[in-house]
Amino acid sequence: ETIQAIYVKPAADHWDRMLRAPALQAGAINTVQLRPLTERFNGFPQNGMIGWGQRLMKLDRLDPSFTGAGVKIGIIDSGCDSAHPQLRHVTRGADLTNGGDKTSWSNDQIGHGTHCAGIITAASDGVAGIRGFAPRAEVHALKVFPGGRFSDLIDALDECIERQLDVVNMSLGSGDPSELVAQKISEARQSGVACIVAAGNSSGPVQFPGMLPTVLTVAAMGKLDEFPSDSYHAQTVVPQLVAGTMFSPKFTCFGPQITVAAPGVAIVSTVPGGGYAAWDGTSMATPHVTGMAALLLAHHPLLAGARTARNEQRVAQLFSLLASSGVRYLGDSTREGVGAPDFERTPGLAAAQPLGAAAPANAGLAPAGAMIDGFAPLSAPAPWAIDPAMMQRVNPAIIQRMMQLRAAGLI
Repeated sequence: ETIQAIYVKPAADHWDRMLRAPALQAGAINTVQLRPLTERFNGFPQNGMIGWGQRLMKLDRLDPSFTGAGVKIGIIDSGCDSAHPQLRHVTRGADLTNGGDKTSWSNDQIGHGTHCAGIITAASDGVAGIRGFAPRAEVHALKVFPGGRFSDLIDALDECIERQLDVVNMSLGSGDPSELVAQKISEARQSGVACIVAAGNSSGPVQFPGMLPTVLTVAAMGKLDEFPSDSYHAQTVVPQLVAGTMFSPKFTCFGPQITVAAPGVAIVSTVPGGGYAAWDGTSMATPHVTGMAALLLAHHPLLAGARTARNEQRVAQLFSLLASSGVRYLGDSTREGVGAPDFERTPGLAAAQPLGAAAPANAGLAPAGAMIDGFAPLSAPAPWAIDPAMMQRVNPAIIQRMMQLRAAGLI
């Protein structure tokens, strides 16, 4: 029997590797050699590096005073390893998975939340490492994976509302919709919580809650020559989806609900245990946009400070600014929306002066705007399940409507 391929995904500090039709010796030890990240990033992590995604969005050209201080960010994911040298400032969170001890949020068994957190908020305190978008923001790690249920997600969104968070990263998803989750996301938006959600990794239509008009949806894009040719990252390239040096990876979900696209292939970020890894997924693209959103909330004249009330209008203004800064690389709005957000293209940010007038609240937004990709960039998301205990806590009219939709085969 012939082995067609071998895929090796290291825990940290090396590039993954994909071997097609490997020449294996039966009855012998076969060794696969991996390339260290330092082969491409000399001296890393002692010598710092700015990821290709941050450079594409022009984070490296911002004034160093843009740190996100004063903004509250939620990361609904698998937790966050706050012992990582670049994430020690993440001191707030809640574990919604065990029904009791909420303090175990820093135990990230799968690393997904830690990777997202690094993109958003990695701080260079004592180690150069990577550059996060908002290293001085107040970050709350809300753990719903592994084993996440719809009730856990609703509890996490309740935490976001109660803690008065400003923006929430949701690199997660489901193939099944939930009216209860949809209502809670709407409630969060009305409370001034901006939900930024991944489009999904199924290579098909945008996943739930991508059909909702209340979130901002993020697809993934990649850049050629940012990864070894024998890595799995290279397998995400489809020739028909390449435009110049940029490409739409084959895994990303697509459709009219896509608002923006962001870097999501070979993204180097933090993982549990103090290391770093390069991962793919709309899960990795979404934190780029969440990080930019945090900086706009902290520093843009239209949004910063007490002048802006915490309400739905502020969320609409934020989404409009992100959309208005988009740069199109692919020429396909179903795969990139209005393009990749770019700090240099954001009206009013570079001059740090108030704009003459606010942009229309709905300018540039996609028809629906949300999405989600599961808790692992290269594996299928665990299915959400409705917790029967939740049925006692929601409006009976919602329950009745949900049952009608289920009877009709719509959920």
